[in-house]
Amino acid sequence: PTADALLLAHHVQAGCDEITEGIRRVTRARQRNRINITASPYFATRHLLDRLARFRAIMPEADLRLTTLVDLPDFQRDEVDVAIQWGYGGWKGLEEIPLLRDWKVPCCTPALAARLTGPSDLLDMTLLHPVLSDRLWRDVLAHLGITGTPRDGIRIQDAAAMRQATLAGLGIGLISEADAAEDLRSGALVAPFGRDVMRAMPADQVPGFHLLLPRAHRRVPQVAAFADWVEKEDWNAAPDGAGGSA
Repeated sequence: PTADALLLAHHVQAGCDEITEGIRRVTRARQRNRINITASPYFATRHLLDRLARFRAIMPEADLRLTTLVDLPDFQRDEVDVAIQWGYGGWKGLEEIPLLRDWKVPCCTPALAARLTGPSDLLDMTLLHPVLSDRLWRDVLAHLGITGTPRDGIRIQDAAAMRQATLAGLGIGLISEADAAEDLRSGALVAPFGRDVMRAMPADQVPGFHLLLPRAHRRVPQVAAFADWVEKEDWNAAPDGAGGSA
């Protein structure tokens, strides 16, 4: 192509992009009852799904679309209205509302526990890390008074896979309290350093689940209503309102 053709192609492409965006916005405007939600798989299954009927009672005409996702979505590209994300906070350019802390319990199979004589033995064990955080085990080890460098561990994608890897004896896992309680009760796992290790850690070292959305999304009434409902829910309570720890 000639130089003139390349220049013209640039402007034609820009015009096509503008038309595409206009069509997307008009189409979305006709579908404003739809609320596109992404949530951490663990939060969705343990907390959100059992409560969604409460929001539908408030706004029965809402067309809810829920996708589970470990990583933070691209709100514009993926056309996501709100997200519930696991982490420590500090997402730039987004409205961020903490919902629930995710205290973890260091767990392993009884066979692996038999090899542990004290916290320092963790340096020689395989540690199972969540892919979203390199600091979680580091903070736990520091809290236990361990200053050495642990051996290379295994990165695990989500909470369900972390639990299964721990049950399979692949290493020492950091299991969310609700899951840990079930496996400790059955005897499938043990907590060699106690169940409340993270409860004594500083708050900024404890990850959790956060509601995230671009501030402009609050202008859409249905999205604002959903965000307000999520913010007001007591996520520490049992879904049926009976109370209890999440």
